[in-house]
Amino acid sequence: MTALTVLAREFYRVDQVEEAFASIRAAFLVIQDEITRRNFGIACGNSGLLYMKAGRFDLALQMFERAEDSGVVLPDYINDYGICLVFIGRIREAVRAFQRVLEMDSRNEIASINLAKLKHIQKTLSNQLSTEELRALGNEVSVPANDIVDFDRRMLEALSWRAPAVSANEFASVA
Repeated sequence: MTALTVLAREFYRVDQVEEAFASIRAAFLVIQDEITRRNFGIACGNSGLLYMKAGRFDLALQMFERAEDSGVVLPDYINDYGICLVFIGRIREAVRAFQRVLEMDSRNEIASINLAKLKHIQKTLSNQLSTEELRALGNEVSVPANDIVDFDRRMLEALSWRAPAVSANEFASVA
């Protein structure tokens, strides 16, 4: 199990998402305990981050949902889930995601700013956003300059050294 976790960590560091996820999934299938379940959830969230960065928003959404289903519910993952929703034009759901972050952490500045911007933009834009409007909106909302979350109970340490927020368009390459 430890070898598979270390292998996954190395795969994530070189952006080999599928290989990293497969390694953690294999560890979880061999030993289904609290640690491997948590690592599996973190692997899902990390995969979501990397898919988001690659502009594969539908896959990113699925991975963030799997992370939450496995019990890993982090404000940053939910914020990033909301960002993915923005990029695919599901603004009402994105608003709800940012509200959820603030329910978990009322002092989360990124989610607070994102929510305020979305509510302001909702008033001025039509319900059906064009590609250009979605790209513009991507410049308005922010994500932490995410690094992947580490495994094996180091989650809080990993979150403490994340870089400051950047625009979602800078983070994710929009096709």
